[in-house]
Amino acid sequence: MKILTIGISKRNQNEINEFFSALNNEIIFTTTSFEAIKILNRENIDVAIIEFNFFDDLSLLKYLNQNFSHIKVILTTTDNTKDFLNIIKDSNYKIIKKPFRLSELRKEIFEK
Repeated sequence: MKILTIGISKRNQNEINEFFSALNNEIIFTTTSFEAIKILNRENIDVAIIEFNFFDDLSLLKYLNQNFSHIKVILTTTDNTKDFLNIIKDSNYKIIKKPFRLSELRKEIFEK
């Protein structure tokens, strides 16, 4: 499985990389939505994990919804804003509240 992470903190990157690489998954890290869009158009991504912190993540979510609806999207956030909820309510996105356990993330990724 190929997993793209966007905006994940260095600390969490190391944990995610160690955990999911041990399960024979390929992990690609990026810090910006712009770079994520380039990767999405170049790679065959199965799962996107987005640390939802920035306004420009709204555009990325819209882009994913319109162009890559087959990708499982998992959002990590500390926010519960109305804009955020309105964008995701009509999608199949999963939300994990931070701080989260890697076992929760694994469950969301591999759950059918």
